[in-house]
Amino acid sequence: MIEHLSDRKTLMSVHALAKGITYTEPLFTGWKLPFAIRRMSKKACDVIRKQWHIIVDGEDVPPPIKNFKDMRFPEPILKKLKARGIVQPTPIQVQGLPIILSGRDMIGRSYDAYCSRGRTIWLDYLSV
Repeated sequence: MIEHLSDRKTLMSVHALAKGITYTEPLFTGWKLPFAIRRMSKKACDVIRKQWHIIVDGEDVPPPIKNFKDMRFPEPILKKLKARGIVQPTPIQVQGLPIILSGRDMIGRSYDAYCSRGRTIWLDYLSV
């Protein structure tokens, strides 16, 4: 399935398509990976992805981040997540949030039971 999707055109919004806008570079967000995460080897990233059952396809995919604090969310967001009992990201958030925060497009699919708890909606909200 991933091979089939990667043969298609770049993911674009309706607005960009209507105006004929073509993005050739990721959008600048100002967000940077923490230094320790940036230094992770490809092998270390692959080990984490295997442990979390994450499959990726693409060029220069940001490394997965296993906790919200290392994603550099503001303290009020971290407190709100904790208050709602969300203390650890789901597998799709481990890989998807670093991609979105980096200003990249993604298509994600989660096959785990966490989706039924509404946590993936949060990921969708951040991507809008």
